[in-house]
Amino acid sequence: MSHKQRISTLLAVAVAVFSATIYFDKYHYDTFGDFLQLPGLLSIISFILLLILYFLPAPVSNPWKKFSLVYIPIAVILTIVTPDSSGGYFDFGGGGIGGGADRESTAWFLSVLFLIVSLILIIRAHSRFTRQAKTPPPVVGG
Repeated sequence: MSHKQRISTLLAVAVAVFSATIYFDKYHYDTFGDFLQLPGLLSIISFILLLILYFLPAPVSNPWKKFSLVYIPIAVILTIVTPDSSGGYFDFGGGGIGGGADRESTAWFLSVLFLIVSLILIIRAHSRFTRQAKTPPPVVGG
């Protein structure tokens, strides 16, 4: 499967996850609560990032894929252990850094962090790739 076909498949998965999130949020909110925000936000961000990666060479997407495969499960686990409302395990005194974190704010924070780190990884990988492409091959036997 080529790079563009894989990216196209992942774009379709992102759209499917977002659609499922909308459906379950509308009809089954009592069951899932605020947990659906994380998959919804990550699918929107992933769609945008995958759209960017679609037009870039395949080696540029490798660091992002490795990062995503580690980050997304960790983000899901952190969202699951965070309480629905502030107070509980992640409530560090109701203010300041980390104070009063609930599932919604955790989902937003983790999604924005995913976007920022992803953009940094893509930009660094693209700059390395273009730098390597411009470097002339070494002269052999000169």
